[in-house]
Parts: sequence; structure tokens; C-alpha cells
Amino acid sequence: MSSDGVETMYAESFRHELFTEPEHYEESHLRDRKAMLPDLWKNEKVAEFVRDVIALANTARMFGRPAYLLYGIDDEGHLCGIDSSKHLYDRLRGLTIGEKVQHRLQEVIPRYIKPTVKWEFKASQINGVEVAYLMIHPIATDSPYRVKEQFPSKGEPQLRSGQCWIRFGESKSEIQSKEIAPEEDPYRYS
Repeated sequence: MSSDGVETMYAESFRHELFTEPEHYEESHLRDRKAMLPDLWKNEKVAEFVRDVIALANTARMFGRPAYLLYGIDDEGHLCGIDSSKHLYDRLRGLTIGEKVQHRLQEVIPRYIKPTVKWEFKASQINGVEVAYLMIHPIATDSPYRVKEQFPSKGEPQLRSGQCWIRFGESKSEIQSKEIAPEEDPYRYS
């Protein structure tokens, strides 16, 4: 694994059941579905992606289990593939779609999220349809995952430094972190 939290895996380790078995692809605390790959060059899409990753990373941290952002599966659980959104990554030449997306994720995730997120991006085909997922490993960090730097830096920010989210079922909620002391009520009794 590299120092930026990215782990590169081979296609044989792709988890096909995340797209073929309802108990694995239904949205939950640890799974979110997207029909298309995100356009990580548009500010509003970067902001939405960062919120999703932070929420999943905090939820994985809380449950101690990996979280998944599934691409190429619609809200009804039907495989739609990522073909219609692969053109978003055409500016990165000479790479597979998995390598292109991974390259862009390596730019976005460490820039806007702290502490370091350990993740893997994998792509494969199921029944002739190309799908992908971002797996976020559960890491017991000293603090919750949060926005590292304001985004965008000019104009009205879509993300403010320090913001963080967690997933509850199919949705994410912003949370506020609070420093506590062991001698404070009601914590002194726990």
C-alpha cells in the first residue's frame, strides 16, 4: 500500500456479489449506489463525492467494517453500467478506466479529506456490463473523517473545513464533533 492510503488490487479480487446479490447492493449504512461515475472536474460533483466518502469512511470507522460506493447500478438495483460516464475521464490518456478514475481519486481524496482514507477502486464486467466500486477500509483514527480544506476556495464554499458526515441507512447526516473530558458530566460515569 502506498503512503496516500491507496491499495491497488487485481481484477480477480473484485467482489461481484456487490452487484448481483440484493443483500450486498441494497443501500445501507455501509453501501451507496450510483448509476454513473462522478465528474470529478465539476465543483458540485467533487463536493458531493467528498461528502459521500467522508460519510462512508466515518460509518466504516464506527462499525469496523468496509464501506462501498457502487457505480453502474441504479436506484432500483438494475445494472446500468458505467459506459455513459466513462467519457468524463477521457482527458487522462493511455490508461484503463479503472486507472483513470483511480488517478483522479488520488488527487481529490487526500486534498479534501483528513485523516488519510485507506481505499481501493476496482472495475470489472458483469454480464457484459462494466461496473466499479470504491471500497473504504475501516480505520480507527484519532478523530472522525472531515473536510480538510474549504472547497472551492473562491466564492461561496460548498464544503467548509472541518465539516463531517455519517451515514444513517440510505442518507447521510452532518455531525458536529465535540471535545470531551473524562471528568465532565455525564462522561465521568461511563
